[in-house]
Amino acid sequence: LAHSAGPTRDFGDVRVVDGSGRQVPYVLEGKDEPLTVAVVLEQRSAPAYASKAAGNGATSYYRLRLPLANLPAARLVLATSARVFDRTVTVSVDRAADRQHRNGWQQQLAVARWGHADRDTAAPALTLPLPSVDVVELVIAVAEGDNSALPLTSAQLLLPSYRLRLFRAAGTPLRMVYGQEALSAPSYDLALLAPYVLGTDQL
Repeated sequence: LAHSAGPTRDFGDVRVVDGSGRQVPYVLEGKDEPLTVAVVLEQRSAPAYASKAAGNGATSYYRLRLPLANLPAARLVLATSARVFDRTVTVSVDRAADRQHRNGWQQQLAVARWGHADRDTAAPALTLPLPSVDVVELVIAVAEGDNSALPLTSAQLLLPSYRLRLFRAAGTPLRMVYGQEALSAPSYDLALLAPYVLGTDQL
């Protein structure tokens, strides 16, 4: 997902080869259920730009480390044990000074209001859409207002999920190769069977 041409180009550079280097035809299948990856939130100090951007009340900052840079667009799911709260959550990237910015700056990726007002039921998780980014570290900011810090109990990354369906003789070693950006998606006769085999366990 991070190092091939990826879903936006139909994984055009991906090939499956056998021990002799011959291509093994495959059918690409997008799965309904996402690939779920647990990620860790670590408290961190306020970034340098925070003093200029701060509003009223306190803000809690967290460091979130992605498994890899350049992953496709995903969803970040945050959970809390709190029952009654109202917060604004922002996801951003710390950027260094560049031609457009004299100092370090914040690239905002997502922002959402998260609240719950029923002491008898658990609060729903907050789901934030994330674009593809070229870094592995994100900044989570929770605007606490005049309240104590909202307890964040878990964070998950939901990535698009795919699988390759192919025929192979039992025990035959195969390799998946990728990285040639100039390649276009392969065209295999096996694709003609896609309507019959996708979503089944026949391959």
